Amino acid sequence: MPTHGNSELGYTAADRSTTFARHEMRSVHESSEQKNTQMGQRLLTHLRHVDIAVPDFERQVAFYTETWGLTIADSDAGIAFLAAEGSPERYSVRIRRAEEKRLDLISFGAETEADVDQLALVLGTAGIQLVTEPERLRTPGGGYGFRFFDVDGRVIEVSADVARRMPRAIEKGESIPVKLSHVVVNSPNIGITRAFYERHLGFKLSDTLAHPSAGDLFHFMRIDRTHHSIAFAQGPHTSVNHLSFEMRGLDEYMRGTGRLLRAGASKL
Repeated sequence: MPTHGNSELGYTAADRSTTFARHEMRSVHESSEQKNTQMGQRLLTHLRHVDIAVPDFERQVAFYTETWGLTIADSDAGIAFLAAEGSPERYSVRIRRAEEKRLDLISFGAETEADVDQLALVLGTAGIQLVTEPERLRTPGGGYGFRFFDVDGRVIEVSADVARRMPRAIEKGESIPVKLSHVVVNSPNIGITRAFYERHLGFKLSDTLAHPSAGDLFHFMRIDRTHHSIAFAQGPHTSVNHLSFEMRGLDEYMRGTGRLLRAGASKL
């Protein structure tokens, strides 16, 4: 089996959280994975895709495809659905043309339509605002899902029965993304954000990155066996910090990031 590496793409430099000279990592080890949360079962299974809006649509699509190596799986006027060749998800990133940059939504999977209905009921009962009720989705791959606002006002989508694409094995030396690994978002109070995702969505804390004087700076949260599918970075406002993609191995990671630097991408 190849050794996997992660390559992180920042959305913009302004969306990165403040760097720091000293830090400490606090690992949280759990003896077992509990499927129950305070509000009910853990019904999410994995991270599906991240949807962003940008004013420089053509430039961003060209970067993610021609430079980084994602594939256009579907498109329409002012919108592109980009897939990772090694992933069964119909798309991992969706880019939409807009006057201002923004995070449109983060999508997570559920196992069944019944799980989607149950989670929508649990969230609605808890007073969480739903953007849409469970319904048939009209995005590529179809499926059944709903959307809601998290505690910071982000739109989160949960879906099941989305048609899968046929992934392929990434060959040795092929420096393109295998799959979307995780998303990191900035939050004005990561403690409140963490508590929301733990209580209502069943996420578990994997690690916390902290500074002796600044306190907690990052919370890394998992929903499956992946170390983290989402992380919360302390920041002045709600925004995107970065997306991270899994590569085949260290060699492919080095080649891929080298290609980005030769193409003029900035290290953050």
